[in-house]
Amino acid sequence: MFEIRAPLFSASYDKTMRLWDAQNGQCIGELSEHSDQIRCIDWSPNGRLIATGASDSRVILWDASTRSFFKKFSSNNQWINALAFNAEKSLLAIGLGDGNIMLRYPASEKSRKNLRAHRTYVNAVVWIPGTNLLCSGSGRGTIRLIDVQKEKSIKEIREHDDKILRLSVSSDGRHLASLGQDRLIIWDCSTWKPIHTVEGPFPTSTYLPLAFGRTAPMLATASATDPTIVQIVHFQ
Repeated sequence: MFEIRAPLFSASYDKTMRLWDAQNGQCIGELSEHSDQIRCIDWSPNGRLIATGASDSRVILWDASTRSFFKKFSSNNQWINALAFNAEKSLLAIGLGDGNIMLRYPASEKSRKNLRAHRTYVNAVVWIPGTNLLCSGSGRGTIRLIDVQKEKSIKEIREHDDKILRLSVSSDGRHLASLGQDRLIIWDCSTWKPIHTVEGPFPTSTYLPLAFGRTAPMLATASATDPTIVQIVHFQ
């Protein structure tokens, strides 16, 4: 089963974030603070904040209840390619175009130093639930597991032949999915070995969803042959 939150928020290359009524599909609001295309969006685990990152080198935090501007972070002229909130630490990971990951605390002015993750742009970031581990994917197809507390990379995975498009982790932290332009791989997080593979290539000209089911071992993504079709991947 896959969850749709109400209201639903979407972000676009037209520089806007829009609010939708998930029941009837109607647009109920539009927010515009970015000056360039929005490349990523994430919702805080407590439901209070929405974060958007854009090509204007800014991350903007929005108050989800009032649907208004809350705070912004700048990234030193680097595109913002990926965002991920950490539920335990109230920490926001921000994947940058120069291969670094910026760490910020949304509720305070406190920040952490940037982490050097990849030699090229960071295209995806995701936290492993219940841990200090952050997983990142790059434009060269590498995946890195980073211990944020120790501020160092503890594992690098090279199973993709092309850039990573998306990462997703199951709610129990047992499985990671990496969607590359070449293939989709589902990983066992206890061994970091692949347990299921779907061959591509997957298109990069459109946003491709990637989400685990809440309970059953299944994953939703776009079809490699037609990105307008949702593909449900079952695995063990």
